[in-house]
Amino acid sequence: MLHEEDRLATPQEACREYAYNYGSTRPDRAWVLTDFDTWECNPHYQGPPVPHPEDEIYQSNDKKNS
Repeated sequence: MLHEEDRLATPQEACREYAYNYGSTRPDRAWVLTDFDTWECNPHYQGPPVPHPEDEIYQSNDKKNS
């Protein structure tokens, strides 16, 4: 039996639900960018591990600043 909750979803819950729904149509993508500009892991992705999309940006900036 499903229980209806008497509260709205938090922004974090909404982002995860979006990633779940969108990810089901794009199982080839490891990460999903939400409307809140957050990266969510695609629970439907099956493939080799992929680093977080922003990790590469920060690493390249660190190399430039060294």
